[in-house]
Formats: sequence, structure tokens, C-alpha cells
Amino acid sequence: MAPPQVAQVECAEARRLLDEYSDALKAFHDARSLLRTISPADPRFSAATQARENAFEKLAAARRTYWAHVGEHSCRLVAVNRDPEETENRLREDMLQARREFQDAVTQSEEIIHMARDVRATADGQMAREMAQRMREKAYDRYAVALKRFSVFVRTGQFLDMPSDRR
Repeated sequence: MAPPQVAQVECAEARRLLDEYSDALKAFHDARSLLRTISPADPRFSAATQARENAFEKLAAARRTYWAHVGEHSCRLVAVNRDPEETENRLREDMLQARREFQDAVTQSEEIIHMARDVRATADGQMAREMAQRMREKAYDRYAVALKRFSVFVRTGQFLDMPSDRR
């Protein structure tokens, strides 16, 4: 289930900075993924490592700029235009669904890690463990965002518009 679309970032500058942050995050993930496919013995490994470091620096700068703007202008919190009870119910439903997905991911990742022990010395075993860890982290991040959105709304009546991927 997609998160409820109950608010938008109303500040144009925050939206622009969030878009830059999202682009930098995608570039970092792309660089990191490429690096994972290259052996340290490969002549391209050094260049790929440098590309990942450059992408990380850009990501860190974009993240700092976005959050500095949000901190200064408090434009991350926006009023909800829907019925508060409907919004709370949708946020609760999203949070509970994200929790179920996280619990399922934990179970699946533990099973994968257990099975990977049999092939631990192989590349397949290592790849299975890494995949299980990423799957678990992604589900946890989604649950943490959904839980935070729900709890902030219940406490303050405001919708917390935040990136869904904290990495």
C-alpha cells in the first residue's frame, strides 16, 4: 500500500532542495551498486570507488542543505487538508502495514541468512546475506517513517512530510 497522499511540500525552495537530495541519493545508490559489481582487482575499481566517494559527498551536502532549510523555515510540517479522522486512520493503516512488512522481512532475512550459512564461503552465500540485510533495512526504514508520520499526526495534528528513504 502506498503512503497516504495527504500533503505536499508547499515551500518551492524546500521542494527544489528535496528533489536535489533525491537525485543525489539515487546517484549514490547507483555508484554504490556499480562498485559492488567490480572486483578490487579490476582496473576500474579505483575509479568506481572515487565515483562512490564523490556521490556520497554530494549526497551529504544535499542532505545538509535540505535539512538546514527545513530547520530554518519549518516548512516540512504542513497542514492536512483532509478530514483529521480519515487521515489518522489512513496513517495508522499505513503504519500497521509497514510493520507487518518489516516483520515479514525479518523472518525472510533470517531464513535466507540461515540457508546462506551452508554456502557461506561462496559468492552466492555472501550475495544472499547482503540481499537479506538490504531487504530488512529497507522494510525497517519504511516502518520507521510510517510510525513517525502517524505519531506526529496523533500528537500535533500535522502531517510530517519527510523523505521515505533516510539513506
